[in-house]
Amino acid sequence: MAFQTTIGAGVFSALAVHANEVTAVPADQAAYEALFADAADYVEMPNVRDFPDAMGTPPNIVKVPEYGRKTTLSIGAQPDAPDFEITVNYIAADWAPGSTLKDFIDNKTSTVFQFSLLYAKPADLTTTPTGLGSQANSNFYFLGRMESIQINPSREDANTATIAVSLLGDFEGPFTVD
Repeated sequence: MAFQTTIGAGVFSALAVHANEVTAVPADQAAYEALFADAADYVEMPNVRDFPDAMGTPPNIVKVPEYGRKTTLSIGAQPDAPDFEITVNYIAADWAPGSTLKDFIDNKTSTVFQFSLLYAKPADLTTTPTGLGSQANSNFYFLGRMESIQINPSREDANTATIAVSLLGDFEGPFTVD
C-alpha cells in the first residue's frame, strides 16, 4: 500500500509496542519492520482515546545575532527529546500486574514503538501486505519507554488513564508497508 494521498482524519491510527525489551536503536526501516512482522511480536496500546497533538521531532528554531546585520539569523538547533502522553479509556484488566504493558512501566523497559497513521482499519498492525499493507499508512518508529500510568476517575464520562512515554532515540519515518 502507498502513503495516504488524500486529506482525512487519522481515526484508525494506532500505537503498537514491541513485546520484548529492545536496548539499541534498529539500523534501518527493515530492522524496525522486522520487529512487528508477526502478531506475537507486539502489543497494541488498548482503547486509545487521544494521541498527542503532534508526533515527531519538535521544531527548535533559534535566533542568532550577527554583528553588522540588521536582522538575526535563524538556525535549526537540536531540540529536547519529545516526551509525550497518551490518554486511554481505562480498563483495569488491560493494566493489571503481569500484563506486558504494566510490566514495561514497572520495570522501566525500553522497547520499540510503532505509530501508524491510518485513515481506515487494517486487518492488524503487522508489517505485512495483509496487515498494515492492506490500507494506506504512514508508520513512525522510535525507541522509548513507558514511564508511568496515572488513573483519571470520572463520574460523568469513562474513566481514563494517562500513559507517559519517554523517547530514547529519534523518530524514524514516515515509512509505508508495501
